[in-house]
Amino acid sequence: MLRSAPSNLYLNTPAGLRRPSESVGRLIYAMAETVVLRVGMSCQGCVGAVKRVLGKMEGVESFDVDLKEQKVTVKGNVTPDAVLQTVSKTGKKTSFWEAEPETKETAPAAAAAASTAPAAAAAASTAAA
Repeated sequence: MLRSAPSNLYLNTPAGLRRPSESVGRLIYAMAETVVLRVGMSCQGCVGAVKRVLGKMEGVESFDVDLKEQKVTVKGNVTPDAVLQTVSKTGKKTSFWEAEPETKETAPAAAAAASTAPAAAAAASTAAA
């Protein structure tokens, strides 16, 4: 939703404080977004490169770079695709963090249920005949 900025609101721009009508005309009020990425980092130099590009990205409020987990979490008024594209500029392999995989305990149970379903259907069809 686009709204005109209040007249008493000023933007802090590189050129100094300005009224929104002087610089952008309209503001977009957006919800803060959390973006989680998997980034192939092998050393502190890689971490520094990711921090450098995120520090320059507009809309980023905070970020956390975890070398051990190879995980980058970004919070702010950003879009997931823009964050992915920005971090990809470092040359590191970058992708969206996927949901946690099934645990080992639930995966065999699901596989067993799936494998017994066809057998149960076959048994039911032969019993009916």
